[in-house]
Amino acid sequence: MLVPASAATEEQSANFSRAVALSKSSTISDQAAARVIFAELSSQGIKEAKFNLGTLLAEGKGGPVDDIKAKALFEEVAANGLPQVYFNLGLFHEKGRGGPVNLAEAVRCYERAAAVGDATAKFNLGGMYADGRGVIRDVAKAKYYYDQAGKAGFVAGYYEYGLLCSSNFSIFVDEFNARWNLDRASSAGHAGASYFLNRYVMAGGKNTEMTVSIYLSRAESSSAEGHMQVALLLLEGRHCRREIEQGMVWLRKAVDMNLPEAKLLLAKYLIKGEIIEQDISRALRLLKEAETRMDAEAWYLRGTAEMEVAATPEAIDKAAESWKRASDMGFLNAHLAMARRLKAHVDPDTRQVIKYLNRAADQSFDAKYELACLLLECPYQFRDVDLALLLLSDLANLGQGKAAFRLYLFHATDGSAKTHKEKAPGFLTLAVSKEYYPAYALQAKIRLEQYLKGDPTGAGDAHLLLKKAAESRDLNAISMLSDYHADPRYGSVDMAEAYRWRLLAAAFTPDEKNTSFVEWEKKTSMTIREEGEYLARKTYDRWISDRMAVEDREISRYRKQAESGVVQAQLGLASAYELGRKVPRNLSTALAWYLVAGKNGSKEAVAAASLLRKRMTAGQVAEASITADTLSR
Repeated sequence: MLVPASAATEEQSANFSRAVALSKSSTISDQAAARVIFAELSSQGIKEAKFNLGTLLAEGKGGPVDDIKAKALFEEVAANGLPQVYFNLGLFHEKGRGGPVNLAEAVRCYERAAAVGDATAKFNLGGMYADGRGVIRDVAKAKYYYDQAGKAGFVAGYYEYGLLCSSNFSIFVDEFNARWNLDRASSAGHAGASYFLNRYVMAGGKNTEMTVSIYLSRAESSSAEGHMQVALLLLEGRHCRREIEQGMVWLRKAVDMNLPEAKLLLAKYLIKGEIIEQDISRALRLLKEAETRMDAEAWYLRGTAEMEVAATPEAIDKAAESWKRASDMGFLNAHLAMARRLKAHVDPDTRQVIKYLNRAADQSFDAKYELACLLLECPYQFRDVDLALLLLSDLANLGQGKAAFRLYLFHATDGSAKTHKEKAPGFLTLAVSKEYYPAYALQAKIRLEQYLKGDPTGAGDAHLLLKKAAESRDLNAISMLSDYHADPRYGSVDMAEAYRWRLLAAAFTPDEKNTSFVEWEKKTSMTIREEGEYLARKTYDRWISDRMAVEDREISRYRKQAESGVVQAQLGLASAYELGRKVPRNLSTALAWYLVAGKNGSKEAVAAASLLRKRMTAGQVAEASITADTLSR
């Protein structure tokens, strides 16, 4: 909150001070009263009151978030010569609040704020230059702004400077500056820096005045915010090896110290169920505990958790209520969640879907794309082809490959009078150039047709396109790549490769759309199937380990329970591998789990193993026996 202008009257100053006090209250009615007073003072021309009113509107204090009005007030104040507002404007442009994301303008605003000494603006500028957002990436400038932020009292500046010189807890990029800046941040109480230096010393780092125990003690004795800093360092893997388990230990410490931000982050992980086991009931308890921080994101998370509890109409309505509240507070993901929830309804209210997509379109390319597609596909009374094409063209010009591909589909297949078939190939080429992988499969199909008509380069080009798209898990490309290797018209046949991609296609295809392996088994020998399964498993394991793909939740749950000795989970995991359901089929792994379950007393597993052996090579059976022995230990 800013203090009133020196030119204000005594009465205005008193009212201003009263509004500042009310705005700091935790009571919504007091905050609402502050809004009223600041609004009245704003009408009297006091620019500091406009700034404070904008801050209340942006933070959702005393009423719903109103980013559009807040941004308008900030812009008006900036035009009237109040430089402190430029940080707020920079944040709004960076996050797409109150209008579209404009990173270049965000940088300009941060620079104006930094010029008058705003430490946080200097820190944010360091991040923009470090990541190349809104500017050309410039590590030297990033370090400069981080250093300036640190000198201005924003300790995290020294920390980020140090991280830019570091990698994997072994500081070798610029050892002196890394160690010096991290030490400055550690000395000022930054727990993340202390923990990094602790790991650096443990890894054999030299020239440090302090020992492991001192750095670790600094980190462990820090505040809840400090524990959160360490958690984020490890969970995000920023300039160091990502360590989920250690990161969760530190996050739980921050939760135990009642840090609302930590509770929200843990709730998010528990809802997603990706890096820790899903636990919706605990997530809801955490969200309830964090009610003092029930901001827009918290309401969105609550709605997401409620959707996971049950798919009943009551649960869906309850979730929608939370999402609506988050949407009214301006949270982007909530706009999209509401739009998609309404769109999925048996009889969707198109007008409402458009409303929520419009809310999100200024902040999200995805929302703008969804809105354009809806305007092309919705009932006649809502259809707006001109606006849809305009939105898609804007996105395509900004490098959005899927928008270019949608323009291709429109001009190539739509029966509208506004189609121009001669433009279609250009949009397909643009989509491919922007690495929109669904376009690769179609381009590959065209090149294969050209090859069959006499173009000698067509098959090679198609293979490269399909392979690149398949590595990005595009199902059409994966299926086409399998067919490519099995078709003698395109060159040498490689049935093991064909079988590999067929297995991967099935693993990533929803059960209701999955295909049978019967025909493929008839066409291939046991030896080729064995090689194909081996190749598929290697590819799948690489995708999972490199986080290029996420393992299905049910399979992850089976795996954890199976490894802890639950027989039913061992049977379920074995069946999944045998059928190729949600994992690439691998008979060796399937037999291994049947053997383990059989050792644990399952007659069903013994019978299944006996039948499965008849479909396997001697090598597969031997591998399964070795794996089973390892799993049983």
